Amino acid sequence: MESPGAGNPVWAPGLGNFISAGHWHWQLAELAQALELRRGDHVAAAPVAAAGAVDAVRPAAQALSSAAGGDGGAWAKTICWEPSVGQLRQLRQRMANGGRVVAAARPWRAVDWPAASRPVRWSPQSEERLCKNFLDAGFELLQVRVCCYPCEITWTAWLNVLEKLFPEHGRQRSTMADPEGERYLHFDDRLLLVTAQLPNPAPLATLATLRCCAKRRRLCQTSSGPTLGAGKEFRLPLGWHLALEGFWAPLLVLQPWEAQEVLEQLDAHAQQVIGSGAKVEDLQGEQRFKVHLLYPWAARLVRHPVLVSAVQKALGTQDVLLWFSEVNAKAPMSKCHAAPHQDGIFASLWPNDAVCSVFVALTDATAEMGGLFFQRGSHLRGQLPHIVDGEAQNLIGFKCEEANQVFDSDEAVPVELKAGEASLHTFRTLHWSGPNLTSTRRVGLALRYVRADVARSRPLRRRESATVAAGRYDARRGAFDVEMEPRRALGEEEVKCHQEALARERENYCADEV
Repeated sequence: MESPGAGNPVWAPGLGNFISAGHWHWQLAELAQALELRRGDHVAAAPVAAAGAVDAVRPAAQALSSAAGGDGGAWAKTICWEPSVGQLRQLRQRMANGGRVVAAARPWRAVDWPAASRPVRWSPQSEERLCKNFLDAGFELLQVRVCCYPCEITWTAWLNVLEKLFPEHGRQRSTMADPEGERYLHFDDRLLLVTAQLPNPAPLATLATLRCCAKRRRLCQTSSGPTLGAGKEFRLPLGWHLALEGFWAPLLVLQPWEAQEVLEQLDAHAQQVIGSGAKVEDLQGEQRFKVHLLYPWAARLVRHPVLVSAVQKALGTQDVLLWFSEVNAKAPMSKCHAAPHQDGIFASLWPNDAVCSVFVALTDATAEMGGLFFQRGSHLRGQLPHIVDGEAQNLIGFKCEEANQVFDSDEAVPVELKAGEASLHTFRTLHWSGPNLTSTRRVGLALRYVRADVARSRPLRRRESATVAAGRYDARRGAFDVEMEPRRALGEEEVKCHQEALARERENYCADEV
């Protein structure tokens, strides 16, 4: 089922509320880890007495069971929403020995609620009370964790959220117009997860100890994808893993011989625009941009079914546009590198969850060759400040100002790809690449896919264009004009379309903000 997107948020108390596909996927991934979900597990929504409590967790329970392939049976894994002692005692009677339960709540703080006149305030006592409820009901506490996801939502949609949560205040606020016009607000969604199980002989842990141990376990990354738990292996779905860790790799897109054919086509492109003997690593500036508008083979590649399917899962929609494509090449022994950065800093696209970046390797791309590094979980810190970087060898011209503070060597992951493989990352994931220290060139395609309902974050001088990669798109309602699909290589119409697309972007990004 398609998840809500930029203009389609859903909100109700509990785990069924999500601002975007990424926000929803993040909740499910955190729950899967707290439950230590395994293949074949059935996750139950606790039938506690509080009104709406089951509905508050049922969508999450159904999604977790479906992903794990569970089909009912013993209550080995259960989730519930802000349970009382009495409700937990009822639950205890239904659970199997060794069963695990996760109680969820939202520890909102005043600063988390933009434009709210009556935010819910959370205190440590509230957290301790939920833990005490478990202990009083005869459970053993395993972990207490507060996790956070940066959300973006339009002013109008956020007022609708407030109206649902606080009807007496919401109706009055819903008539308020945004003084700055329709814009996106930022807030942090904090989720409290308390994990417990039926008692065993081990001594009970203290709340302080549980907090110390609550750092998220690192996922085991294999060639087949991330896994959780021992025993029956469970791999997080692509969208969940991307929302939790900030990146996904490897994704097999092309066979090695197919990647070699694309590489040869790009060398031929270099010879067309530069001259005889030129290679793809010789391309400069706009010669590297939007080649999918010039060549039918490139247009087919950016619509490759494996690529499109992965992006649809990541963005939670069938309707996907390709906003930008770029040839990314480093010659042998090249000193060129990309400083630590987030892609969202230069694109003027909102919300960030509506964009997915893809790198398709056309040669092997090891760390030594200048391959990508990702900072695991960095996307959960929101948009970080960046500064202009005048270093000639920095390919992107800017860098993250707080990279040193954010950097954690334990969470810096080199993603080494073979020719034909791809990686995906979110628009907020901090990433970088080093120089090519080998005698072999490193070549790939960087692709930026967006939801069809993505918006622009600021006024632009020119309306830009994008390619429909999959699904439906109405340019009258969307942020982009539709680009023509090329019919012949470097045809007159194709070249004209390419030049027009780049001229629009050049005018927007080479000019001051308006």
